[in-house]
Amino acid sequence: MSKRDELIVSVLTLFLAVPVIIFHGLVIALYWEWFVIPTFSVDPISIPAALGLSSLIHYATYQPTWVKEDNDDGKLILRKLVTMTTRPLWALAFGWIYTLFM
Repeated sequence: MSKRDELIVSVLTLFLAVPVIIFHGLVIALYWEWFVIPTFSVDPISIPAALGLSSLIHYATYQPTWVKEDNDDGKLILRKLVTMTTRPLWALAFGWIYTLFM
């Protein structure tokens, strides 16, 4: 793929990311409305709350697959260190953004 094509794909990904994330929250909020509210008699949740709930579940249950793919010990240690440092920061950043819409 040429540099120009890579740039176009990157820009399109950035523009599509926000609507896709919002759609993901809408789906979770609808599932909540369809299944959780009738079953447990709880209040509905907003799309930002659904995104926060989804992020919480993903953050708590995520299992990195790259550990099995990397055989170089130096790279593996560096990758683990970077992941252990940046993953909580990303989770906090997105969680904070979701709270701005609640």
